[in-house]
Order: sequence, then C-alpha cells, then structure tokens
Amino acid sequence: MATPPDPPRETENSLPYPDSLRIDALPLPSQAARPELQAPNRGPVGGRNGVVASAHHSASLAGIDTLRSGGNAIDAAIAMSAVMAVVQPYSSHLGGDAFALIRTAGGVTLALNAGGRAPRAASIDGYPDGIPLRGATSVAVPGLVDAWCALTKRLATKPLTDLLAPAIALARDGFAVSRGLAQVIRATREVLEADAGCADLFLEYGPPAPGRVLVQPDLATTLEAIAADGREGFYGGATGARIVACLREGGSRIDEADMARDQAVWGKPLSIPYNQWTVYEQPLPSQGITALLALNTIEGFHLGAFPPLSAQVVHESAEAMRLALLDRQAYCGDPDAVNVDVERLLSKAHAAEQRGRIGETAAAPVAPHGGDTTSFVTADGEGNLVSFIQSLFQPWGSAVLVPGTGVLLNDRMRGFDLDTRSPNVLRGGGRTLHTLNTWLLERPDGLVYAGGTPGADYQVQVNTQLVSAIVDFGMNPQVAIDAPKWVLTGPGNLALESRYPDATFDELSRRGHDVMHAQAWDSVLCRCQIAGRRADGSLVAASDPRADGAALAY
Repeated sequence: MATPPDPPRETENSLPYPDSLRIDALPLPSQAARPELQAPNRGPVGGRNGVVASAHHSASLAGIDTLRSGGNAIDAAIAMSAVMAVVQPYSSHLGGDAFALIRTAGGVTLALNAGGRAPRAASIDGYPDGIPLRGATSVAVPGLVDAWCALTKRLATKPLTDLLAPAIALARDGFAVSRGLAQVIRATREVLEADAGCADLFLEYGPPAPGRVLVQPDLATTLEAIAADGREGFYGGATGARIVACLREGGSRIDEADMARDQAVWGKPLSIPYNQWTVYEQPLPSQGITALLALNTIEGFHLGAFPPLSAQVVHESAEAMRLALLDRQAYCGDPDAVNVDVERLLSKAHAAEQRGRIGETAAAPVAPHGGDTTSFVTADGEGNLVSFIQSLFQPWGSAVLVPGTGVLLNDRMRGFDLDTRSPNVLRGGGRTLHTLNTWLLERPDGLVYAGGTPGADYQVQVNTQLVSAIVDFGMNPQVAIDAPKWVLTGPGNLALESRYPDATFDELSRRGHDVMHAQAWDSVLCRCQIAGRRADGSLVAASDPRADGAALAY
C-alpha cells in the first residue's frame, strides 16, 4: 500500500499536477488527431457577493439577479429551481421531487428531503405486472413545491411572488428552446406522443429546432397560483383538484389527503471524515450514503499517490463503488420503516473490511441505472451555500401532463421494490430509496464546497469522483468537473470517457473489467455544478461544459 502523500494544495488557474499528467496534455500518441481530448480553458468564476451555477443559462441568470437584488443563496435557489422546471421540463418539473444541502451563514449544515411519498392506499398487490415506467400509477406525491414552501418559511428572505417571477415570465412569454431540450424532444418523440397534453405542448408543430420559442401559459398560471397561495396553490385549490382527478382517472391511488400531507422533511446530514476534510451527504432515504461508503473505502488506498487518470485510481474507485452499491441494495430504505445501522455502515472498520475485498481484478458486476435530473448551486457573501437537486426521475417522468395546469408528473414509484425481502419494498405512504443526493465538503481552514450532478445511480459515482478530485488531487472545482469521468453501467460495463489514456483502457481490460468507451464530454455521464466559499470569504463556482449551463458571479 502506498505511503499517504502530503495533502495537495488547490491551484486556482491551472491543474495541480505535473504538465505530463495534465488533462489537456495527456501522453497519447494519437492526441494530435483527436482534438476532443483537449480540456477547455475556462473557469472557475469568482466573486465576493454571490455565485451560482446550473445546467441552463436562464436559471443561472435568475439566480444571480436574485442575489444582486438583495436575496440570499436560498432565495436564489428557489428562483433557479422554478426556472429549471420551465426551461428543462424533461428533467425536472413541479410534479417532481427535490433535495437540498444547505450551509447557513451561521455555520449549520441542513438537509432537506422533498422526495414525495407513495399514496397511502398503494400496495404491492396493486402492481401485479410491476410498476410501469409511464402513466398515472407510476406517480408518487410531488415534493418540489413543498420544498419551495419549506425553504421560504425557514431560510428565505424574499416572498414567493418575487422568487417565482422569472419563471412565470419565461413560461408566459416563452423562451428559446435550447440545443439540449431540442435533442431530448426529438429522441423521445414517441413518449410525448403517447400523452395528449405532452404532444400538444411539445410537438404542436413537430419536434422544435433550437431557438424556437416555447410558450407554456397553463404552467405560468399554476406558478402564479403558487406565488399567491403558497402550498395551497399547488396541493389544494383548482390545481390540486386537477392533479388528483387526472391521476385517479389513470388508476392512481393518490387522493386529496395524500396531497395535503407535507412532503418536505428537514433532517441531519450524514458525514464522514475523509483525508483531513469532512464530507456531508443527504441522509436516508437518499442514496447519498452510497457515496460516503465508497469514499470511506478508497480513503485507505491513498489515491493521491497515483496519476489521477491511471487504471489504478479507476479500478480501486470503481470496485469500492460496486461494494457501496451492494450495501445500498442490501440495507437501505425508508428510515421510517427500516432500521438501518448507519453508524456501522459508515464506520472505518467496515471500510477496512470492504477494502480487503478488493483485489487486482474486477469483481462481479452490479447493475446501476441512469435517469435524468438537474442540479444547481448557489452561494452568497453572508456565508449561505446551497446545493439543490430536483427531478422527475426518468426523462419526462410519467409523461403525464395534467390538463389545464402545465404540470408534468414524476414516475418516482419506479424507485420502490416489490420484493418483500427488500428494505426498499413498497409501503403505502412510504418513501422510496431515492436517487437524488447532493454533497458538501469542508476543510478545517474554512474552505467549503457544495455540488451535485444528475444521473440516477450515476450521481453517487460522479459525486465520489468530484470529492476525490478535490481532496486527493487538489483540483480546483472547474478542473474536477472537466476531468474525464467513469461510471458503472446497467449491463455491467465500466464506461470511461474517451479522453482517458489508451493505457488506462488497456490495463482495466487486463484486470477483467468490461470496458466501454463513452464519448468525450458525454452529457449522459454527468452535468456537474459546484459552488464554494474560501477561507478568506471569496466565492467560487464552476459549471459543466457537458451541459448548456453557466457559472456566474459578482
């Protein structure tokens, strides 16, 4: 086992390792003919008063405008969340879920879980043919709007009327369809055509080209109702009645009492020490514990002693993640129903046992799966820092657009198991083991980062790599995001972006991995966002070039 290296020092404008190992100068014989291997020379951005980063420029602009008008990071996060539902509807919407990690100006770290619950009347017997991918019976009670209301009540400084105004304007007046949205609509045309509301809205004149203006008047009206009446404007009143009627017509068991029950729950984050830093993650039923399990395991491998793009780093990290995913499957579920021994799972003793199971060759595969989500981050000059993530689960969720509301609904019921032996078994009124998770990382000198990425089970894999990149290799946030990524995929492959060295692919194959070449800058693997606050109080943010978004600062 290698001797632990000295903790790396973060560099601001260059990579923190020798030029021979730079991501934009990999020693590949064919590099000159492969310009996609070049890393972009960009970011991170810095500011004193506020920073934001998201996967869409309109959301980033709404966030920075909120900060510039006197709002705090929580205000900015709510404004960005609403805009994302308008401009990136396939990945998140008012009918979806949300999770957030928040570091308050007072130094307290909070976790918010707004992953909606199954209807109280739901049961395994109600799904004799399994939980469908689409349709009303795949829908759990939406949690996103409840998250807005919980944040507004506890931490925000501006009213919802102000915070939802940018989203309302974009929905009512329209916005230019982005390249990413146009691609998704074209690729999922059959899904949208199966629902009259989706087809009318997104395919009125066929799949839109980038730049076409998309107007959503019903969604604007629903957002205005929420701005005026808060929770009642969505879960009750005319909007709530329409949602329940639509779901019941499609066979769902969700009723008015389910909608009336609070979905947003405040909790205490999980945390571990990791190589002189502290890592925070979402508590159960989020799968965030999986990232901590993997980090605990790789801590003892001292990855910083190896080149960051080497087969050794990928192999040990991927094998640690395999074991973490198996622990998640075996033990984790809704803490209201399952007694999960979190202390044991996150102990250094358990991590040592897991390390002992990792050899020089690949173990049996696990089967993670992908999905679609969006994450974004905000920080303000007062010390507030937010990592927020929201989702419909699969692209377009259930693909049910509630008539007269503009609201797309999730398919989060798909997160439950129907095997009674599973800790994640479906229970009426229960919460599924949830893919959504965000992380926060701090060093004793006061440096703190928060981040996230979409991608269902890819989330914990990429989040683990981001933390390791910052801690083990001293990368600044933009370099950590830009670095090539790997993921374990559903078929049992180990997929690496093609920007990894050829020697890394060859060695991983020799070690028994079923290696797959992913595209360079593959947006399916990740679309990361990171914001942070340095010990001197200055702010920093970075956004993933794999997405359409931007990091902004002032």
